[in-house]
Amino acid sequence: MSDRGWLRSSTRSQRSARLSKVSSSVATRSSRSTFEALKSKQAELETQGQTADALAEKLCGLIGNEAEDLTANENLATLRALLVEKCGLPEGFASASELEAAKKDAEEIGARLEEAKKTQDSLELDLAKAKEQYHQLGEEKDKAVSDLNATLQAKDDAVQAGRIQSKRIVRPD
Repeated sequence: MSDRGWLRSSTRSQRSARLSKVSSSVATRSSRSTFEALKSKQAELETQGQTADALAEKLCGLIGNEAEDLTANENLATLRALLVEKCGLPEGFASASELEAAKKDAEEIGARLEEAKKTQDSLELDLAKAKEQYHQLGEEKDKAVSDLNATLQAKDDAVQAGRIQSKRIVRPD
């Protein structure tokens, strides 16, 4: 009989037992590969002089160092520096010098932005004054033009009145 025939003819409990046996052998292989990977990582760290015990001792020494009265922030900074030194910088994190440089850049940009805002406010004030002067000059010009038109109209009226009077006067010949 083929394997399929055996599976069909066997009872549910027999199939379950066979499947659990297969899955446990797969799990054993998978845990062996994980164990081997961990073992190789430990061997790699030991060749670099970084045993787990040595790192633990350094961490305990940093955290439990009461003689130097370090603050919690200093302890954390030292711990972070040690971790970065031993394990490398995690992806997405910046070093302290990069953070400091970014902070200085941000402050510089903030100062430039503040300066630009002051300049913009000054220019807006100058623009408002220039608009007011333009409107005043426009009003003065309009008034002068209307005054000239009134004067011209008065003279034109006087000339027209003089012509009318000159036509009425009859000259004796």
